[in-house]
Amino acid sequence: MSGTTGRRVRAALICAGATAALAGATAPQAAADVPTEKIPLGQVSVQLYSFNTYIGNNQGGNAGRLDEVLTELAAAGYRGVEPYGESYGLTPQQFRDKLDGYGLHAVSRHDGVDEGSFDAEIAEAKTLGQEFMGNGGTPGGWGTLDETLQTAARLNRLGKRSVEAGAGRVYFHNHPGEFTTKHLYKGEQTSVWEILVQETDKRYVSAQIDAYWAWIANADIAGLLNEYPDRIDSLHIKDGVKTGGNGTQGVVGEGDLDFDPIVAAARDKVRWYHMEIDPPGNWPRSAWLPWLQKSIQNVRDATAPGISTYPQAFGEVAAGDIGGGRWVTVRNSGTADLKVSGVSTRGADYDSAGDFLVGEETCTDGPVAPDETCRVLVRYAPQQDDHASVGLLCLASNTDAATRWTWLTGSSGTPAGAAPDGPYAGARAKCPAYVDPEGSEGPAGPQGPQGPAGPTGPQGPQGPAGPQGPKGDPGAVPNVKVTCKLVKKRRAVRCKVTPKGGESRRLTASVRLAGSSAKATRSGRRALRVTLRAQRKLRSAAKVRVVVSSGEARTVLKVRAR
Repeated sequence: MSGTTGRRVRAALICAGATAALAGATAPQAAADVPTEKIPLGQVSVQLYSFNTYIGNNQGGNAGRLDEVLTELAAAGYRGVEPYGESYGLTPQQFRDKLDGYGLHAVSRHDGVDEGSFDAEIAEAKTLGQEFMGNGGTPGGWGTLDETLQTAARLNRLGKRSVEAGAGRVYFHNHPGEFTTKHLYKGEQTSVWEILVQETDKRYVSAQIDAYWAWIANADIAGLLNEYPDRIDSLHIKDGVKTGGNGTQGVVGEGDLDFDPIVAAARDKVRWYHMEIDPPGNWPRSAWLPWLQKSIQNVRDATAPGISTYPQAFGEVAAGDIGGGRWVTVRNSGTADLKVSGVSTRGADYDSAGDFLVGEETCTDGPVAPDETCRVLVRYAPQQDDHASVGLLCLASNTDAATRWTWLTGSSGTPAGAAPDGPYAGARAKCPAYVDPEGSEGPAGPQGPQGPAGPTGPQGPQGPAGPQGPKGDPGAVPNVKVTCKLVKKRRAVRCKVTPKGGESRRLTASVRLAGSSAKATRSGRRALRVTLRAQRKLRSAAKVRVVVSSGEARTVLKVRAR
């Protein structure tokens, strides 16, 4: 089911929904207390379907009204948008440029997830800078257990394609039916939503929970966030009152939905919170403007830092080579200083450990003020042939844990492209938190009683210096095999360092040409490939000095490269 079809089916199911939505946005609601648990401003987004009838969509829309809505969203403090369908008559690049001008990031999009046309959707998503892909429903059937399992397999295939291409995980989006429909699964009656979560690969597929529709279905949203902490990347945030089967929607934080336990459970798990009213109906400016302003005022935390980055897709690089560097811009999208104590990469989840290297960076130089930026230089250095590398650029920061990373992708040839073989058993990689370099001062202990002063004795003579102790054992020298060869038309030397005899420690290998101070270094636990570029063409049988170390222990080998 495409994003457009999913929305149309939903609209057909909601009797007189447009009138109800408009009434809910403008009429007084049976208001609960405004939420006390707040969402960091840098993670607040809006689903543009909320303004669909006002702007127009897919047929060119209304350029003036699109700019009008984007202006008000930026002024109210929204940082992200989730477009619905196409780009309002603009090319993807034109739409990206327009959003950039308003300081808004299209982090995901409700659009087509058909396997036959998915490459085109991926291309558009990459142009927009999306972090996730999906549509306004669950892409596939789920009326029977077999249909549900087929939909899970389809999500796994789509997710692997989108992640490896650089457009992020695929998500499925619920309405009440995914929670109220249950099948006999592993001996128990289980909701479609939970079957899909348990049958999909968390590296490639996530859930986008629509909190309002889940609430209508009486689902325990906070409980699901705690039970599946690494499966829910985003929430749709709507509010209202339960009247009949669908309810009446209005300003977020002023209806009957209790957001406090949901937001508390979502902290450090959910990356984006998309405000929405669904369906919007014939919505004039006098209705949608106070809705978007009041909704963000009710839920935002205006005292937290944020991180805004765009996924980075590198070009193809041969295994063993190091590609050119790419600067990643990191913007503080919050309202307090962003602090970063370290920058690193993660890739083991995708068999890509060590494929992305961090070079120079400015993010640890000091606090980054709101709306200011820092930069990180990343290089792609794949270690396997014909491999799709996927990793995370991690910023050890004082932000919500769900925001401390951005996607890194590249390839070293044509990957096999097999679909994931069932769920992934491990946990998703996590990026570290900010660590104060000076440490934090502990609480003062209780003051003890003061003892009596003793007499002052005479100063004794200084004793002789003791003998120097023996030097400690640095450990066994690394047990490795080293081979080197000339490459790049004899303008570079590439050495392979292979552990042998049970050697399993983390090793560091440095390569230097005889008579030159230039060197190249790599570290890791597997076979290391180190490439050193020369300033001139090398002669055959060039002398190479290779130093392999593990902690204090090291071995020096002199080999010839031919």
